[in-house]
Amino acid sequence: MGVVTTIGIDTIEQLHEFLSPVGEYKDFFTQHERYLFRGEGSVHYPLNPSLFRGKTVQTLYRSLRKPPIDEAYFQYEETYQWVELQSLIKFFRLANNAGISVPHSEVLQSSVLHLHDTYAPQDEAWLPAELLDLFSLARHYSFPTRMIDWSDNIYTALYFACSSALNNDKDWSEDELIVYALNLSNVRETNFPIRFVRPLHSFNENSKAQGGVLSYIETENLLKEKNISEELAPLEKLAPKRMAHKPLDQHLTEHFSEKETTQKELLHKIVINGEVIPKLYLYLDSLHYSAEKIYPDLYGVVRKMLQDEANWAKKEEKEI
Repeated sequence: MGVVTTIGIDTIEQLHEFLSPVGEYKDFFTQHERYLFRGEGSVHYPLNPSLFRGKTVQTLYRSLRKPPIDEAYFQYEETYQWVELQSLIKFFRLANNAGISVPHSEVLQSSVLHLHDTYAPQDEAWLPAELLDLFSLARHYSFPTRMIDWSDNIYTALYFACSSALNNDKDWSEDELIVYALNLSNVRETNFPIRFVRPLHSFNENSKAQGGVLSYIETENLLKEKNISEELAPLEKLAPKRMAHKPLDQHLTEHFSEKETTQKELLHKIVINGEVIPKLYLYLDSLHYSAEKIYPDLYGVVRKMLQDEANWAKKEEKEI
């Protein structure tokens, strides 16, 4: 038994056994308060937040229309925090100008109105408490953040894994789905610096329908003495802390081998053979876990129609 364990599902029979609410894995289906789930359409997708993928932070920096900077800047945590904060200010300002309701922030309100010099939130930790609701809302509209999306419902995570695979044209038999199951109860009994946020559902119907929860790895706030209106500090004056772009499963493994010990399982990786996708999709559909439930609007209805066709086409390919 380890901190991170893998559950393999290769056949339809194993899938049925796994999905049984009275079987070996019944806690996933009955103990919703204990677990958070995340589904991915490929086992090759790392458990990373969107901000830490590829060149996302560089793209976010360019969206601020700032002068080009040396690529070396993006090795440092302070750069990431500065880009996150400046981008959130822009998000807040644009939403406010458009008359769109968003969570209130005194810091961002002062910055947008240019009433006086405004300093970043003085919290010791990053992300600052005052900005969590706004970061959470922005994340659900594809704004890149250091947050990872989860659901408190395994069926929703299974749907997202299937949905992601349906959007991929490659042969499913050559890949696997993956659903991560994070044991919330066990993690909270440790000193691992992960924090959780449940978004304000009043701002986002999708989050409500999906049972959305967000997580992030807490770190030191390197901007608490900084004036928001100032540009990014010169490279040689940045705080020396460097970025560590590690997937969450790697973070967990390293933390509990170097800083802390535990005998409890914290993260399950449920790996599902791609060939069972058509039947899994139909099973979820029979339980009403489909696009029009996950996205409760007309977009979800159209998405459901397209996914039905994609799943049927793949099913026919397999039978030919």
